[in-house]
Amino acid sequence: MTKLADIKTGQTITFKLATTLLKDEYQSVVVKGRAVSYEIAMNYEDVASTHENIYSTLPDGTPRYATDYEYMLVKTQAGATKAIGIPWIIDDIKVIESATIRVVVNNVSVGDTTTISKALNAYGLTDFDIEVL
Repeated sequence: MTKLADIKTGQTITFKLATTLLKDEYQSVVVKGRAVSYEIAMNYEDVASTHENIYSTLPDGTPRYATDYEYMLVKTQAGATKAIGIPWIIDDIKVIESATIRVVVNNVSVGDTTTISKALNAYGLTDFDIEVL
């Protein structure tokens, strides 16, 4: 696992929140900004209201006001950009290593591209190209 301080913009990560009052939807999200200000975060979400609603469930030492800490911007799998308060994040983050995998399927017909595409989609894979050689 990786510490928050070591996370870089552009990485794909999975993390949990230190509160149960927010939906834990941060699986394979892309970091768009790691230490953004309150003002920038407010362009994406009403982090002030969120902070007020969850403050009592956050770890000891969390600043009292949403203006007093930084935020991380992440792009979810659904394509939405979310602003997450740094104190809201449990500092034990999984970095998802990205790779390109090349697969060659021999002895198939051109019509099998649809079947192969559907099979990849069934496993949640959507970012792929199929080339007939």
